Amino acid sequence: MYGRKAIQVYGDDEENDIDPDNVEEIDRENYFQSIVCKMQDIHNIAMGNINLAQLKQQRDYRTRHTGKNAAYKINDKVLIWNSRRADRKGGKMSRPWLGPFTIVGIDKSNVELISASGKQVKTRPNIKC
Repeated sequence: MYGRKAIQVYGDDEENDIDPDNVEEIDRENYFQSIVCKMQDIHNIAMGNINLAQLKQQRDYRTRHTGKNAAYKINDKVLIWNSRRADRKGGKMSRPWLGPFTIVGIDKSNVELISASGKQVKTRPNIKC
């Protein structure tokens, strides 16, 4: 079709291939058994490829999501990302980080902070642990 030669998907084993036009000459049971064996081989190859791809994905996910976040403790000094900077005109000129702040309390994934002057910060930033 369209000047291309047909390609055999399941392999180039010419001697093991059975011509479906000559099925009457061959025992039908052997013909179907050979088709089932080839399908199982193809399935096993596909499952092996899927397992390899999943292992790569798991490895890459682990490298992206573990070991990056430091363990924060009370009385640590931290900086907060200035998120207002992105949506304002002239925000590029403002400082990207606010702080330093001191951690006063940790509640699951949020922290309570106080500024250098001793005032408590209203927002409770999320620490991604």
